[in-house]
Amino acid sequence: MFFFLRKKKPVEMTKYYILFDNHEQAIKLRRDLQNAGIGSVIAPTPREASLCCGVCLRIDEEEYPELERYLKNNVSTYRELKKINESFNAKAGFLPLILQIIGTCKNNT
Repeated sequence: MFFFLRKKKPVEMTKYYILFDNHEQAIKLRRDLQNAGIGSVIAPTPREASLCCGVCLRIDEEEYPELERYLKNNVSTYRELKKINESFNAKAGFLPLILQIIGTCKNNT
């Protein structure tokens, strides 16, 4: 399958990052979210949010309303929830985006 990107404008994607004091908290919340049917990915902490242990959970924008409900109704240990707008530049290449999509698909199966 080939992807052809005609526009060279950056594409904006909103991601939510849950930051933790340690990796055990991240693993526990990841498991709890998975049991609740909410998709998340364990990821390195982005530079814009580098106040924690280096590991965070990345949540797609589509999952955010469910995540918000879950966090209101359940006790969870985390440091902060950060919203980050990421831009993808088609000129720079599409491989990172493809790998991210594949990773998300694997986590949802």
